[in-house]
Amino acid sequence: MDINKIFQKLIISNVILLILAIGIAFFYIPGNYINEFNDKYYATWVNDDGISFLLIIYLIVIVLHLISYYMLYKFKKNGKRLFVITIIIITLFELFSNAYAASSVEMVLNTISYLIGGAMLALLYFSPVSKKFNKFP
Repeated sequence: MDINKIFQKLIISNVILLILAIGIAFFYIPGNYINEFNDKYYATWVNDDGISFLLIIYLIVIVLHLISYYMLYKFKKNGKRLFVITIIIITLFELFSNAYAASSVEMVLNTISYLIGGAMLALLYFSPVSKKFNKFP
């Protein structure tokens, strides 16, 4: 199979995982112990003043990340840069956020998403896919 097609299928699968994660966040009800932990520890961090500004920045980065998926799918050179920058910013946001409890479904979806993101980064820099981004259309 063509490596470019594999790369594009990884992008599509990551977008599908994102949609699935959002759907599960709205419809999946975790156990009470998870809700109790999040209400006790995580809710205090979320209710701080000034966090709304960071939340707006985080949502903008998520939108830019989705745009980078589209640009990567079309093999645009700026999409490669935007993808790497948004991955770094999202990782920093998650690194410095407070502890929270997650259900096993959320953890599995996040882990699969991280694995696909890592595979995409590897393909972007260490495979023939990287040469496709250097061409001028």
